[in-house]
Amino acid sequence: MQKFGAERTLVPVALCLLAGALACSSPPEASKQIATLRSWTATARLATREHRAGATPTKFTAHLSEEAASALAESRAALSRSPMSNAQRDSAHTAIDSLGQAIRELNSETRAR
Repeated sequence: MQKFGAERTLVPVALCLLAGALACSSPPEASKQIATLRSWTATARLATREHRAGATPTKFTAHLSEEAASALAESRAALSRSPMSNAQRDSAHTAIDSLGQAIRELNSETRAR
């Protein structure tokens, strides 16, 4: 009988721990999209610097800007469908804003030349 009472207590505790772990874990799609946005931001910033230094042709840089804009739109759409914690939502907004700014700078650089 003692064993049955212990099992009865352990099951709810285990379920609470599992629910807590699931609530704190980040959905993989949101994390993936945020990482994608950050990667494109770094790429766009690098392309801006390289173009400014004359290391890349304008046509290539403009094409990269178009690809970054496409990635931004795709990530926005995916994130709008993805469940996120408040912290992830903040990170997503920051990543979206950063990539948008990097694309604007890249476009400005390619128009300047």
